[in-house]
Amino acid sequence: MQRFAGNPLKNVLFAISVSTITCAQPANPSSHTNRYETADIGVNFLGALNGSLTTGNPAQPIPTNTVGGMIEFRFLIHSLVGFEGSYSYRQPNQAALVCPFLPAGSPPEPCPQVSAPPSSTLVQQITGDWIFSKQTPRFTYFALAGLGGIFTSALTGGNGTTDNLAYEYGGGVDWKLKPRLGVRLQYRGDINKVPDISSLSAINAVPYTSGNGWMHTAEPMIGVYYRWF
Repeated sequence: MQRFAGNPLKNVLFAISVSTITCAQPANPSSHTNRYETADIGVNFLGALNGSLTTGNPAQPIPTNTVGGMIEFRFLIHSLVGFEGSYSYRQPNQAALVCPFLPAGSPPEPCPQVSAPPSSTLVQQITGDWIFSKQTPRFTYFALAGLGGIFTSALTGGNGTTDNLAYEYGGGVDWKLKPRLGVRLQYRGDINKVPDISSLSAINAVPYTSGNGWMHTAEPMIGVYYRWF
């Protein structure tokens, strides 16, 4: 300050500069790394375990356990506020079993249980979820719930595509290995309308539909994520 003693204007400019630099410094230099907000992309391997299935119609789909994959984009704002969009793919996992000799409207029993030509299907799903989470230095625990669409396409023994609404729930944990990289373990459950096999299989002439039934699919997953921030 001695060098500016005879120049008040320079003293004022110097004081402003020092104040500006001081204010620009964060109170906690690492505060930007401690904020709750995170955004990441995850890639997962999944197993699709088809469990309970309800349908009162003679046309009976036969889902089988299978495997697939899922990619997800996630953004967490607060422990109670988080969003995710996901796309999943399952390998062919369904065939058709019907009572082709019964007229429309007949009761499901007695049923000769004659199998129609198998209709292998491809299942794709797009879902949006709300996420609740809890962060610790090493782990992030989360639960989710959301809605989506399931699109079932015939691969063999038929043709066509049918789409149904899906209700999704689940939870899991992120294990941080590096500041931006980690392992994700999770479980998801899907509850959705049974695909209409009358439009997917090679039995289109049979006036039966399974579209009024519901099914539950359990999906344990393991994957990795990359975090942008």
